[in-house]
Amino acid sequence: MRKFFYLMACAVVTGLGFSSCDDDEFTPNVIGDVYTKTIQEIVDGDTVIKHALVYYAFANDAIETARVGSPDAEADTVDLASYADSETIFRLYPDRNKEGDFDTITPEAGVYKFVVTTEAGVVMERENELSETTLPLADLSESTIDSDLVTIKFKRVADADRYIVRFIDAEGNSIFESGYFTNEATPSTKEIKVANESKGWALNKGIINVEKIHLISVKFENSIYPSEYQVACISESEFTKSNVDVSTPEEEE
Repeated sequence: MRKFFYLMACAVVTGLGFSSCDDDEFTPNVIGDVYTKTIQEIVDGDTVIKHALVYYAFANDAIETARVGSPDAEADTVDLASYADSETIFRLYPDRNKEGDFDTITPEAGVYKFVVTTEAGVVMERENELSETTLPLADLSESTIDSDLVTIKFKRVADADRYIVRFIDAEGNSIFESGYFTNEATPSTKEIKVANESKGWALNKGIINVEKIHLISVKFENSIYPSEYQVACISESEFTKSNVDVSTPEEEE
């Protein structure tokens, strides 16, 4: 997932381009994006839905600092950090395995204010509005992991625009990342198959290394003209290899 979002973000920065009166004049530019990520956790045997905010700042010049203020004037300002050692992409991305990153309370809707300072000392302010919309999670309980094929099967998430598949190994590392899968209305049950020969695997990794499946459903702010730097919300469903019944029935005597 890290690689996919990094490539996506690089495309966004490239798209920012340059504004100039002549070839020698450079105008710095920045885009701020905030959206809600939804996951589910099992707490004391119960399924609990939790949410967290994701923040991105994309610039066409090296960033020194990037901060975000929430609609609540008294709320703490959030500091973003360089993403994958990039000088032009800063973010804050929640970790589902880190206690406190997610909460059962839906994030506050409203206008979030980005303040980005470049290494050249240019200060830019941008706003991005967060809606109350959240995406439901896909049910991956019918997914299967065989020795040479992973089948991700789930009912269509009606409000999603795209899907992304990610595989995690036993150490928590991302070992497979797909591109976007579109979300056509039919069939209502989606099925995505990934083989050892499919593109997107980390070096020397394959299905034998898969411990978890993550299916990320993505909704853009404008579904007709989807833009990678205008994400409205995402949900991340998880399927664990241990969910698969690998036992075989005893032979009848």
